[in-house]
Amino acid sequence: MPIQVSTVYSKERLLRFNSYVVGTKKAMWGLMAVCTVVVCGGYALLAFLDAVSDMVRFCLVLILAMDAVFIVCSLLLPRLAIRKAKNLDLVIHYTFEMGSFHLEAANAYANESSTLQYAMLTKAAKRGDELYLFLSRIQAYIVDLSQLSPEQTRELKRILETSMEPRKLRWTD
Repeated sequence: MPIQVSTVYSKERLLRFNSYVVGTKKAMWGLMAVCTVVVCGGYALLAFLDAVSDMVRFCLVLILAMDAVFIVCSLLLPRLAIRKAKNLDLVIHYTFEMGSFHLEAANAYANESSTLQYAMLTKAAKRGDELYLFLSRIQAYIVDLSQLSPEQTRELKRILETSMEPRKLRWTD
């Protein structure tokens, strides 16, 4: 029996998705932190030795500016731009079946109907009451699982487990 659920792409839901995507980039955040510590440490050592040049100051300012731009683009800009998102308040009706899922989306900018096989997904991740069906590293369909009964949620998990490679599914209860 098909599982049907509707999801409204609210401001809060879109921001939670952005937070999830930003949080999955732990390697990037770690590399950025290491580079910043190394450059700041080098600057401190050169300052202690009284050997700071204009090039060293420029490198310090450059890495701090890059950190600031990355943080603003990842965390602040989405919060400022969300009001103008074309998919804000979009309603998507999903129908999940074995092998594929169907969606119908409608708002002032889109009237779309598609059927996708699970093989098209690069990843599926459950976080709380939301399921993210990734088409790429930063683009995903968001499914509101709070509307489903526990039996329907288990059935949806079973469908995904049988239709996707295990490494592509991240389901935490």
